[in-house]
Amino acid sequence: MGRTLVWNSFTEFDGSGKAAGKINFGSYQARDWLADFSKAMSIDNEFKGGFFARLGYAWNGGNGNKFDYKTQNGGGLYAGSQIAEGVYVSARDVGNFAAGRAAAITGQDKMDFMLNAGGFNLSGNSKMGLIFNNSYWKNEALKEGFPDYGEHFNSNLFQRFGYENITTAEEIIKKSKLIWGDRK
Repeated sequence: MGRTLVWNSFTEFDGSGKAAGKINFGSYQARDWLADFSKAMSIDNEFKGGFFARLGYAWNGGNGNKFDYKTQNGGGLYAGSQIAEGVYVSARDVGNFAAGRAAAITGQDKMDFMLNAGGFNLSGNSKMGLIFNNSYWKNEALKEGFPDYGEHFNSNLFQRFGYENITTAEEIIKKSKLIWGDRK
């Protein structure tokens, strides 16, 4: 049947552990969407440059926008499909993976990305708050520290997987030093 990369990909985000979502076991929608997304980000990066490509992603990455997989997949926040053969992820996982891919493709430093992602979460997911008070929110994220810098742990984990383009349990083991390289 398959596996997930974390035990709670298909549970409510509130920590209750209550099952959520529906997995389409025959679907590769996550893998295919991420391939298209990565191609689009690469094109944006080539023509706009890293900073402006990242800005475009950030502006269009949530709440029904162009790069918001959670609202495009047809099954909601916990819709499940394969990211690799026999590896199932939720739409929430895909969104966080995409954030990491966007950062890596556009050449953003990994620590800078994690502090921005954590700061964004700490700001209440306020795009304008992060833009106008970026240093403040990144500093708050730094205070939260390793491993998640103010981000929800699973969100941070899938952002890390996306940054390193890790889609299997075997790659998690093989690339663990890359995943956790910021540990002091």
